[in-house]
Amino acid sequence: MRNCIYLLCLASLLAYSNSTLAHPHDRETKVAWACLSILPADRVLVEAYGERNVCGVREKDRSSYLAHRDNLTSSDYDNALVIYTVRDNRRHDHRETGHNLAIGIAHHFSEYRLSEVTIEQFEQSRSRVVDVDDIRGVVLFHIGSYGKSFTESALHHLGEEWQQRFPTANGQVYKFMGGVLAGFSDNTVLFEVREVSREAKEPTPLHDRPLVLIDKRYLLD
Repeated sequence: MRNCIYLLCLASLLAYSNSTLAHPHDRETKVAWACLSILPADRVLVEAYGERNVCGVREKDRSSYLAHRDNLTSSDYDNALVIYTVRDNRRHDHRETGHNLAIGIAHHFSEYRLSEVTIEQFEQSRSRVVDVDDIRGVVLFHIGSYGKSFTESALHHLGEEWQQRFPTANGQVYKFMGGVLAGFSDNTVLFEVREVSREAKEPTPLHDRPLVLIDKRYLLD
């Protein structure tokens, strides 16, 4: 799972370049966009995408995005890291980490189809076209601290792979420990699981360090 979704770690690895770029549609939409640079030290991302800028909003400017999101088109989302709802039956994409949610970089591709964006996937071998209305949110930069664990109560929101790996049919109790790598404007967070405790026993490391998308309300300190 992990070696296929390094893209999802993007927000934790971004840093300001010497000249942070303004989003080209800032004045039109009133959204306080921020475009941050992937630095050479971010080896995994540079190997996947090269040195480039990706757009989102700062956590303190989240309200500007929420106030105007209903009026945004594909051109506004150009080069933004987004979380979106998957609504088709195309071949399975193992970067979709829970239910029908996925993360990708959105691109404007046609002046005649402003209600759709192309989503750039990590491997760059294919892309996906989704409706703008299916974009749930954008990445938040400079996020505050979130919880460092969650329990089995979140498992029913995750994909089938997680439910098979950590069954709860017999009342099993789990505590998953790790850290948040990225936050999104819809209150979804990308969480890296590093250890799991079963039935309140000593935690066991998860060497594959799987990633999950969950609502931040499930996180515990």
